[in-house]
Amino acid sequence: MAAVIAYEEVVNGFTTSVSEDEVNLLIEIIDEADLCLDGAGVSESRQRILKMYAVRHMLFMQANGGRGNLTSQHAPSGASQSWSAWRGVGVNASPYGASLKQLDSSRCIVGLLESDGPFLSLMSIGRGACK
Repeated sequence: MAAVIAYEEVVNGFTTSVSEDEVNLLIEIIDEADLCLDGAGVSESRQRILKMYAVRHMLFMQANGGRGNLTSQHAPSGASQSWSAWRGVGVNASPYGASLKQLDSSRCIVGLLESDGPFLSLMSIGRGACK
């Protein structure tokens, strides 16, 4: 039986400015792998961690408006910010994706995120809701 994850599990210990509604939509996208995961005999506990890491990977890729990681910040007012570019492509671009690649032996989740076609890219537009 397919594992079910909730918003609270995804954001527990993970900081994001993405709204709860949008996180729930990302969870629904990852739930598209349920038939594959069940068919491959993936345990419920493994399904839960795979799904949480997949959603966190997508949230990580959206961090800072898609600019990458904030590497430095200066102020009293010669204001400045520096950003690093994402390293890697697809699931290789985040630590959550790297963990997914190691844990997803069925490739059900990795296959959903990384296909032969264009890579899945989700961006948040507008004001984020901080919780």
